[in-house]
Amino acid sequence: MTKTQSTPPSSPRVLLTGWTSPLPGGRVDVVVLGEVDWWSQHELAELITDAWTEHPVRLVIDLQGVTFLSLSALRVLVSARNRARTRDTVFEVVCADSTVRRTLRHLDDIP
Repeated sequence: MTKTQSTPPSSPRVLLTGWTSPLPGGRVDVVVLGEVDWWSQHELAELITDAWTEHPVRLVIDLQGVTFLSLSALRVLVSARNRARTRDTVFEVVCADSTVRRTLRHLDDIP
């Protein structure tokens, strides 16, 4: 399990906390909490990169604890989705926040 967190240089608060969790059957969950913006999108990318080392059959990006998702973070998810397609890996994104869902609806529109 890999944990990471990101704080901008001028901010006293943690924007993103996350971890990867390998599960039976080749499923790997990447669980993310907080805000994924320009400052923390590289942390999301790092979590997903760590997940690929597990050679997942199914990669689940769990954004249920995310309250903000920037377009730079969406680019990270598009990259992961495209990589999953080339590896015949099932790629799934789960989220609860309506604002995040509105951002994610563009995921299928981006090649």
